[in-house]
Amino acid sequence: MKINTVCGNGLGSSLILKINVDKILKELGVQASVEATDVSSANNSDSDLLVTTTQFEGSLKSSNKDKIFVNNITDKADLKEQLQSYFAEKE
Repeated sequence: MKINTVCGNGLGSSLILKINVDKILKELGVQASVEATDVSSANNSDSDLLVTTTQFEGSLKSSNKDKIFVNNITDKADLKEQLQSYFAEKE
């Protein structure tokens, strides 16, 4: 599985999300490749899942990829809950 964390330039909030997603996946025992990217590249990437903030919901609306939107990039509990739900649905 490939996951892209997404922000405007691929350098700020996407890196924080990447770090948090990596930690949570390790806790959950899920193997995945996680990369930070910018919003324009996310639509054309070969990722399975996009993780980003609600700020980019409109920009990614047309993407056929699975998406998780968070309100706060530092809220690890919300992110973990959404990732757990996502992987539970995929089983």
